[in-house]
Amino acid sequence: MHPVLFDDTDSPIQLLDSEQVTMARFRLKEEVMRSQAKPHEKSMICIHCKKVGNLVKLWRHVMIECVFYCYACFF
Repeated sequence: MHPVLFDDTDSPIQLLDSEQVTMARFRLKEEVMRSQAKPHEKSMICIHCKKVGNLVKLWRHVMIECVFYCYACFF
């Protein structure tokens, strides 16, 4: 048996319930997406053509350039 180093009732660390965990994950994901969408950010890359950019520019690139390019490949 392990010795008890402190009483659990006095601990400043507490487990979150499922609702709090969901909210924390949502906010962390939101913060990452905001960071990736900044105009000067170049942390993302298109896996097809290796174009580098932020979330917004690459989303536009994929929706406009890659979709039409790939669509043309099928015909």
